[in-house]
Amino acid sequence: MIDLVDRSTELTARAVTRLAIVDSRSLADLTSNTAAQFGVTAEIFSTRNYQLTQLRA
Repeated sequence: MIDLVDRSTELTARAVTRLAIVDSRSLADLTSNTAAQFGVTAEIFSTRNYQLTQLRA
């Protein structure tokens, strides 16, 4: 079997969270191609600027 991901480091450093939206909210799908019309680029997912990602959160 080929192990493509070092499970001891890569996978344990990541988390997936599911959120339940209980109130009416306007949400944006930032993975949609339509998001580009609003100026969203792939940088939103890959920037090294930690402070910027905290502002978005």
